[in-house]
Amino acid sequence: MSDHDGTIRAQQPPGGCCALAHLVRWAFERLYREFAWTYDMVAVAVSGGLWRRWGLAALPYVRGRVLELGFG
Repeated sequence: MSDHDGTIRAQQPPGGCCALAHLVRWAFERLYREFAWTYDMVAVAVSGGLWRRWGLAALPYVRGRVLELGFG
C-alpha cells in the first residue's frame, strides 16, 4: 500500500494479531534469555515428550564431526 507521496507502508494485520505477535515475541525473548535454563523442559513439554527421540532419529544421517545437533 502506498500513500499519496509514494511512501510504501505495510498493511496492518486484522484484529489482535499485533498484540499476539508482541506477546509471542516477548515470551520467546524471555525463553532464550532470562529463562534459558528452562529450555529443555519447555522443549519436552511442547513436543509431547518426543524431543529426545527426534534428536536421536537424526543421528544416522550425521556425517563427520558435529559440534551440536538440533540446537534451538
